Amino acid sequence: MLPINGYQKIVYSKLKETEYKVFDEVPQDESLPVVMISDYVLAEGESKDESYVIQQQIDIYSLYDGKREVNEMVSVVLSKIKELICTPIDEEYSIGYIMLLESQITRLEDGLYVGNLVFQINIER
Repeated sequence: MLPINGYQKIVYSKLKETEYKVFDEVPQDESLPVVMISDYVLAEGESKDESYVIQQQIDIYSLYDGKREVNEMVSVVLSKIKELICTPIDEEYSIGYIMLLESQITRLEDGLYVGNLVFQINIER
């Protein structure tokens, strides 16, 4: 059985190593900045052995005046996620290669910066 909860726990633990608050659902009145482990898309991998591909979205929220904070957050989150390469999830599965897919940083009218980072994370048996 694919250990999706184990995978998410590992992602959460790695992001908790940052100075940012990390959630899978941000409480309504939470102060910023925060990082959110957001939605994912799951598909079978293309290798001969059993494998899966997770397109994981990680959202970043900042109210800092200017892009400095959101840019630093993007850099830290990218680095931490890349550190997961070759991490075992359980006795059968591990995280293979990781690739950053097309992602974006947007400033909304109220001054909120939102980063939507999308990673392709390969799970291998």
